[in-house]
Amino acid sequence: MILLNNLQSLQVVLAAAVATAQPQFYAGYVDLAAGALSTPAPVTGTTNSTTAVTWVTAPAASTTRQVKALSLYNADTTSVTATVRVNDNGTIRILLVATLLPGQTLQFVDGVGWTTLPAAAALVIGNGFKNYLVNGDFALNQRAFAGGALAAGIYGFDRWKAGTGGCNVSLSGGVLTHTSGPLAQVIEAPRLNSEVITVSVEDPSGSITVNVDGQTGTITAGSGRRGVQIVVPAGSTGNVTLTLTATGVTYKRVQLERGGAATGFEWRPASIEVLLATRYYQSSKSFASGAYWTGQVTSGSAYAAARAFATQMRANPSVALNSKAGVNFDTTTMSIIDADVAGFRFQATANGTGAGTMLAQWTADAEL
Repeated sequence: MILLNNLQSLQVVLAAAVATAQPQFYAGYVDLAAGALSTPAPVTGTTNSTTAVTWVTAPAASTTRQVKALSLYNADTTSVTATVRVNDNGTIRILLVATLLPGQTLQFVDGVGWTTLPAAAALVIGNGFKNYLVNGDFALNQRAFAGGALAAGIYGFDRWKAGTGGCNVSLSGGVLTHTSGPLAQVIEAPRLNSEVITVSVEDPSGSITVNVDGQTGTITAGSGRRGVQIVVPAGSTGNVTLTLTATGVTYKRVQLERGGAATGFEWRPASIEVLLATRYYQSSKSFASGAYWTGQVTSGSAYAAARAFATQMRANPSVALNSKAGVNFDTTTMSIIDADVAGFRFQATANGTGAGTMLAQWTADAEL
């Protein structure tokens, strides 16, 4: 919802001069005064390059103006970067910074939010799993990564691994400190080839280099959500890798979404985010959730049991047992027999006769 009082107006300004034509805008709003709503009023106009233009004027005193719809069409022959802002009695408040390709439209609809309408006229809806990244806020940490250096290809926070040459990252209070190197996430077959996407973070303290399958851009420092628009290569028909590279930069809540605008971070229920992450990696948290078998045993005989995963994994995982323990079992013989996407089987050889127990903690890795 966008509300304006009598001291506030909505403005739009471009980052640079246009090549041939100014983007065109539309707005629709209603006024609320003395408990009564006015007839909806339309506004049309164009931008003026780097000079701010009033998109929606301030209402009269004792009146609240509710913006119902906004549309900004890039009529230029090159990309434009537009800043939508509120002039609050002389103080500027940034609402959104968006880069639009020629023919694209930035759109706001009250109750829906900001979306992008590509030149091909296919509306990109900005809700419901719009973030293609898993664990964009780094809150999931099954590997108990304490922060610090990661060698190339090694995972720290769920779904995030070090890129070529390794990286150094740490998390405190939801804020990631990206000390050095490339941090990457591989997105499983998102079907984004040739699509315009926006990669964004919140409150970056410095510049972040963004690489999506070889296409690069830069997120610059600033407050609020900051992003960069990238066109995914046409040949990226399979998995797509996002890589963030920074030196001594803090930021939070990474998002990769379709369209040319950086919208608010998508908060998914924790249970859903865990399911998304455990498709690629799972682990027991203690012996209570580990691999376990108990019964009567005879020394020298092998015994086996099965353990189901919490959710089906992406592919048959690599399963490892650790922190092994047992009664009347030789734990050095405890091993994985086989594993598939639904679970695994393990076995061990008894070294005593009577009541026996074998148990171990485990990890299952099906990362990309």
